[in-house]
Amino acid sequence: MAENYSMEDLLKIMQLLRGPGGCPWDRAQTHQSIRANMLEEAYEAADAIDRMDMDNLKEELGDVLLQVVFHASMAQEAGYFTFDDVVDGICKKLTYRHPHVFGTVEARDPDGALSAWDAQKRKEKGQSTAGDAMDSVARALPALTRAAKLQSKAAKAGFDWREVSPALDKLSEELEEFRTAVREDSNVEEELGDLLLHVVFYAKLGEEQGAFDYTDVVNALCDKLIYRHPHIYGDIHADTPEAVKENWEALKLRKKNRKSGTLGGVPRSLPALVKALRIGEKAAATGFDWPRREAVWEKVKEELGEAEAEMRSGDRERLEGEFGDLFFALVNAARLYGIDPESALERTNRKFIRRFGRMEQQAEAEGRTLHELPLERMEELWQEAKREEK
Repeated sequence: MAENYSMEDLLKIMQLLRGPGGCPWDRAQTHQSIRANMLEEAYEAADAIDRMDMDNLKEELGDVLLQVVFHASMAQEAGYFTFDDVVDGICKKLTYRHPHVFGTVEARDPDGALSAWDAQKRKEKGQSTAGDAMDSVARALPALTRAAKLQSKAAKAGFDWREVSPALDKLSEELEEFRTAVREDSNVEEELGDLLLHVVFYAKLGEEQGAFDYTDVVNALCDKLIYRHPHIYGDIHADTPEAVKENWEALKLRKKNRKSGTLGGVPRSLPALVKALRIGEKAAATGFDWPRREAVWEKVKEELGEAEAEMRSGDRERLEGEFGDLFFALVNAARLYGIDPESALERTNRKFIRRFGRMEQQAEAEGRTLHELPLERMEELWQEAKREEK
């Protein structure tokens, strides 16, 4: 290991890991396969910010930076864009959206600077009305976060209550916008730049507090990549992606030496569905798992039966617990069959919205609304919508 690494070193390490003779796991990944990793790393960074743990924040910012570099590397291999393009894009965005620094616009306080930023953003994206701005809010945002963002944009148009609302977690917002870009295969370069901006921004805050700077973040990340790839930089053998991942988790646990054990590294603030998947993965890495994936269905049936029993009992608190057990069992089933439960559920969300919209169109063609239709007719329209998709 070198005494100090640079951004150039990090890019070379990633090129080595993804190249011929590199790491089997890294070489097998796609934008979609590591999408959940971006989510987890961002939440771990948010946890460190909440705790004001600057040493941990330096490490977690490195992990977020790794995701940016990883996605940029895959995009470069496919001929879409490079890491330099990401940096170029975010630099241009920063100068354009800070006319009070790089232009002639005046902004005497943070509120004025934010107003200037939003005005430039609307101009850049061709948003002439508040409605245009609302329509641009990422649809993949968690429902409560999206509602708060919509209210924020409405407030800027003068439609607001007089009470002050809590600020949104900007890092989580940018993360969700990136996930939307990956899922829709559009605008990935720009959203990676926005995430990179947050890494740089928090590193600057760390430097101002005398805790760490951006170079420290990159240096620590390079050390971590080398330490956790002994099959590349050492004499450990790992010929499959599964073996690489198992070795990575073992080294991660050993290095962090968490008092809370194997599951201590799962961020508390992760969305429940993603958190359940990560808990299952970490438990499975210790050998605590079903010997055959088919066996998980007995657990699903058991939890379903217990939930049905509590439905009859009328005990709401216990029923909530049983629903949680059922969801957790289903998440483990998805994991064992190689399915991302969040992606699966979002796919169903989109399917339901699409079919429901078709039902409304059919009802309108009959001169009625869904509210005016009997349930039997709604079921017929639903089945028609399903058949049209096949």
